[in-house]
Amino acid sequence: MIKKAKIHRREIPYFEILNPNFTFECDLRRIDFKSLIYFQEPPEKYSGYLSFIGKQDVSHIFSSEAAKLRFGDGETVRITSFNLDGRMLSVGYMPSRYSIYKGFQIIKDKADGAEGLSDGRVGERSLSNHCGTGIFINCKRGGEGADADDRVLIGMRPNPTIIDTHRLFRTYSASGSVDLSDRSPFETIKRETLEEINFNIDIQNIELISFGYDNQLGYFQFSFYYKTDMSFYEILNAAGGARDMFEYESLDLITYSVKDLDRAVREIASVPWEPSALYTLVLLYKDLIRRESGDNQLYQERINSLLTGLENEIINYSNEKEYKIFD
Repeated sequence: MIKKAKIHRREIPYFEILNPNFTFECDLRRIDFKSLIYFQEPPEKYSGYLSFIGKQDVSHIFSSEAAKLRFGDGETVRITSFNLDGRMLSVGYMPSRYSIYKGFQIIKDKADGAEGLSDGRVGERSLSNHCGTGIFINCKRGGEGADADDRVLIGMRPNPTIIDTHRLFRTYSASGSVDLSDRSPFETIKRETLEEINFNIDIQNIELISFGYDNQLGYFQFSFYYKTDMSFYEILNAAGGARDMFEYESLDLITYSVKDLDRAVREIASVPWEPSALYTLVLLYKDLIRRESGDNQLYQERINSLLTGLENEIINYSNEKEYKIFD
């Protein structure tokens, strides 16, 4: 049974599939582009779903949403199945449109978000099963001083006048929907990173570290990780020439070192996070602490301090009724 993810004790509206029980005893499961089998399934295989979205009382909702879209109704994908076998992940999809995803935010009689997650059979759910990607870039802090070579992660604050998905939340270094024309989610995130922050990543070095389902807005999410020797300020300067730089308000650096976990907690918790991005951060910090702690007792002390502090700080900073960080 796949359960909702937790930061520490409180659940967030996200089901983690790839790394649901990551602990000190477990390595963070990482999947490269050769280990993801991504394939299109025939839509007619899911006749129940097609019948549902074709009903007169719901099809007009999709048409109405399509007319509202500022940048057109793009061809996207809908996740239909998935299977995790060791280090291999198979994911099936069918064609969809962005207006269908938007329409499902309005339809009331949709299915339970957890339906089908335990066995990977999600094609017949009365849900959009929209598909998104996001990436965290690990880079040097840069600048001058003793901490110039310390590692940081990049977070992005979306432009709420442009972005309509978790628009008040901080998110990945770059992110975006999988287009039907993308050959895989790895290709998607490479494209999105170039478009949003003008950063060209080597697809062979991208790692998929989380795959799950955002139960709040109803989409599957591929979360990636990439390490570079560039500095934050080099990436920030290059981002000024990005095609889609108008989609975000700022890029933020977040301490990624066990030397100052309290600082990391403050930097993470100061702004509300998209659920999948927040959980991916937790996985990355668990992995960092595991690798640098040496023994289980020290790991447990450090990770409990981090997660307790993070959860408390999120509660202190955030209005739960407005941002809905926790369920």
